[in-house]
Amino acid sequence: MADMIEDLKNMNDVELAKWQVDWKEHSHCYVLAQKEWERRAREKQHELDLDLMFKQVQWMKYSVIASATSALIGAIVGAVLQAWLR
Repeated sequence: MADMIEDLKNMNDVELAKWQVDWKEHSHCYVLAQKEWERRAREKQHELDLDLMFKQVQWMKYSVIASATSALIGAIVGAVLQAWLR
């Protein structure tokens, strides 16, 4: 059984689909193939989630830099205007 599961993991999508078609629905082999499709979908979703998370972190860093720069510029402009208006 473990060997069969490992074999399913090593198949590409086309091979897995062809293998699954050979079995009756609800048979143990068909269900194993279905579980493999679900595992692949979860794995792909996990990759997409990680990619999105890394992009979000990168944009948060840019946002912090932009906010700090804006605050610094605002403080400098405020100090210059205050000195100029005296």
